[in-house]
Amino acid sequence: MANSLVDTVTGYLTPEVMQKISSFIGENPSATQKTMASIVPAILAQAADLSTSPDGASQLTNLITQGRNGNFLSNLTGQLSSESTTQNLLSSGSGILTTLFGGKLNAVIEAITSALGMKGASVSSLMKIAAPLVLAVLAKERTARGLGTAGLANLLGEQKSSLARLLPAGLAGVLGLGIRPPTTFGATQPYERRKSEQWWLWPLIGLAALVLLAFAFWGRDTGIKPEIGKPAIANLAKLTLPDGKILNVKEGSFYHSLAGFLGSASDPTGQKSFVFENLNFESGTAKLTPESKPALNDLVDILKAYPSVQVRLEGHTDNVGDPAENKKLSLARAEATKEIIVDSGIDASRITTAAYGEEKPIASNQTEEGKAQNRRLELVVTKR
Repeated sequence: MANSLVDTVTGYLTPEVMQKISSFIGENPSATQKTMASIVPAILAQAADLSTSPDGASQLTNLITQGRNGNFLSNLTGQLSSESTTQNLLSSGSGILTTLFGGKLNAVIEAITSALGMKGASVSSLMKIAAPLVLAVLAKERTARGLGTAGLANLLGEQKSSLARLLPAGLAGVLGLGIRPPTTFGATQPYERRKSEQWWLWPLIGLAALVLLAFAFWGRDTGIKPEIGKPAIANLAKLTLPDGKILNVKEGSFYHSLAGFLGSASDPTGQKSFVFENLNFESGTAKLTPESKPALNDLVDILKAYPSVQVRLEGHTDNVGDPAENKKLSLARAEATKEIIVDSGIDASRITTAAYGEEKPIASNQTEEGKAQNRRLELVVTKR
């Protein structure tokens, strides 16, 4: 990589920004700059540590998506221009830090306080300001590099060791980033020495076992017959988009129907609605479940292949709960979906949103099955 993530983040901390931050927390600008230089790698290192597991990587991606604000990086000074906007920034940062650090957040603050001599309250405020900035940079890098969840985890993992070296004494241990010294094999470790000296034995044993299995099954009818010419999924259709991109989608599915409609020669002014499949939100929230986000990848590819197409995302709910809250929730879900699509490279001006709450059911709300059908997100092609 040409630049480290730390350099990218701190590049947004201009003298003007740092002056506003130091004035807000009531600390010396030089001390504030020095402390922020430790906080940024600490947050990135924790993000890297979180992304080492599949669940953690998905959690980080969700956190980045939820906190995505397209104007944040270009208007950082605006976030610090008044007491109210700064408090909003601190509130956002507080939630991010709780998710990232969990129960060790206080220990991290204490470690930085001890190492740099700044008041704990000031360190806490700086971390809350830095957290949304770090996520905004990660969101930008993810979009620019076309990264998925695994790609983002790899990006962070590549810099984990360099991040650890930027942390003040004691903080690396709190974050669990201590470097384990190399193992030495001395006279007190005869068992380990024997294992290392006899490494060649295990591959030899494995090879011998394979030879025995080959003789045992040679010429024997195992009952497994190849199915020549049969596709892995019988109803999988291969679609070639105008830009040459090939999609493998299920026949009759949302994406199969949408691509077919856009590729047809019907009236380009006609509108058509499609109900999303496999797009689920956590109960009562606008947060997509981790397994739902990949379902939007094909939609992004289709929209890129048809650059003149404009769509509207319409949110719907069942009739459980307050109607006004349901409508608000349906709009939040449409907006959250739009944000993911825009982050993937689609111009925001091509997508509008609408909310209907429980106003337009497509099934009876008297049954659980009907309610499930009514809790939906629809895509309406408004222009081709």
